[in-house]
Amino acid sequence: MLGLVLGSSLIIILSYLWYAGLVRKRQLALEALGTINDKLAQRTTLVHEYADSLKSQREHQQEQQALLAKLDALQASYQWQPDASNIASFLESWLSVDILLTELVASFNHLDPNDSWLESYTELKENCLTAQRFYNHAVDELNLGVTSFPGSIIANLTHIKVMPCFQQELASHSED
Repeated sequence: MLGLVLGSSLIIILSYLWYAGLVRKRQLALEALGTINDKLAQRTTLVHEYADSLKSQREHQQEQQALLAKLDALQASYQWQPDASNIASFLESWLSVDILLTELVASFNHLDPNDSWLESYTELKENCLTAQRFYNHAVDELNLGVTSFPGSIIANLTHIKVMPCFQQELASHSED
């Protein structure tokens, strides 16, 4: 009888520890997503500020304004929430935002951007890529824990689901 109680207690303790590990891994992934969202918002703000400072240069202005309007519309179409259930759509939106930012920066390069702006933008871009790599790593660990035994049982009981990875690195990586 004592063995049964000790065995059951051990199973309960190990299940709880596994559950706590899964929750921690999911939380790390969600924090990385929040960082990615913040860095993309900062990059967007920086691009907007730089575009405003270039208003005096008329060439490429219509193209840039169209890209900025498209970027604003895309960002208005989603609102990131840390407990989002549809993360895949956020990942797609962020990749689209990143592609638009890449196009805008490429159009600015024709106008010979100043070094301090480009350094700030590049730093934010690298921070975003680092957060993306961290997210993918956290998601890989979470997904492994959710799909392997006994994690699959615990995940089913506690409604912890696998999370999608970024299928490709943000487009800004190829911008260099």
